[in-house]
Order: sequence, then C-alpha cells, then structure tokens
Amino acid sequence: MTNTSQIPVRILILIFLILNTLLLSSMELFPFVDLPNHLAEASIFKYYEPANLIGQYYTPTPWYFPNTFHTVFCSLFPSVEWGN
Repeated sequence: MTNTSQIPVRILILIFLILNTLLLSSMELFPFVDLPNHLAEASIFKYYEPANLIGQYYTPTPWYFPNTFHTVFCSLFPSVEWGN
C-alpha cells in the first residue's frame, strides 16, 4: 500500500526521468568526458600495423580485456564515430 504523501515525490521523479530521457535522446553525441579518448583508441586499433608509424608508439591491448570491447566494436565500422 502506497502512502499518499509519496505520490507527489514519485510523480516528480517520473517527470525528471522523462525530461532526462528526452534530453539525452535529442543529442547526437552523448556527453561523456572520456569519449574522445575512446574514439582515439578505437582509431589507433583500427589502423594499427607494426610497420606503421602508429606501431612505433602504440601497442594495442588484447581484445579479451573487459575495457577493450568498445575499442574493438567501434573499429569494426567504416568510421569509429559511426560505430560509437
């Protein structure tokens, strides 16, 4: 049984959830602080070759680590930004 004093609080929470969902769904890119770092890592992973200049400065992490799924997933698309 719900207490009648909790109903306005639940309605207010529901309104804020709907507003946040609308705000996030209206953005082209999500406002994550580390997104440029992830996209850069995915680009390096996509174009990595040992003989390449990138290969002299960067060694990609193996794909089976939990934090590299996003990197491998984004590198499968024509553009890492499209894969994001």
